[in-house]
Amino acid sequence: GVSVTIGGVAAPLLAAVPTASGDQVNLQVPFELNGQLSADVIFNVNGVLSSVQNVPIGVVPAAFTISQSGTGTAVLQTTDYTPVTPTNPAVAGEILAIFANGLGPLVTAIADGALATTSDSTTGAVTVTIGGQSAAVQYAGLAPNFAGLYQVNVVMPAVPSGTNALIIRVNGT
Repeated sequence: GVSVTIGGVAAPLLAAVPTASGDQVNLQVPFELNGQLSADVIFNVNGVLSSVQNVPIGVVPAAFTISQSGTGTAVLQTTDYTPVTPTNPAVAGEILAIFANGLGPLVTAIADGALATTSDSTTGAVTVTIGGQSAAVQYAGLAPNFAGLYQVNVVMPAVPSGTNALIIRVNGT
């Protein structure tokens, strides 16, 4: 019984989960809103409409994290798709997969909520730094067989051992 519109466009729902600590709705911001800086959001729960909330939207890259707190970025080694961890660190020259959202529009348009079936690259220039060093981007676009999930494949640069900051930019943002 849940639906959401953003900027007057129905947002594809990926999950709606009721919990004791508060309900959670995961959705995809519709591609049709590309270029807008903000949009009105309205929730419809079993016919009851929420108040209108204006929220910022746009190209705002963010990597998914293991802890959901912004730390412990979910980076996978592409050779065997195991997570990069302190006990399983990435090494220079290795290809890594970073999962993210907010990377903006695609070269080949795809329907909102549709699973990516081909390599749907982003139109924006995606750059990545790890530990302050540039990581060569081999691919930036939708992750195959997911809806609204971006994947960025990079070559791990040489950085000091230990924890290093990962920064994703799209057109400098």
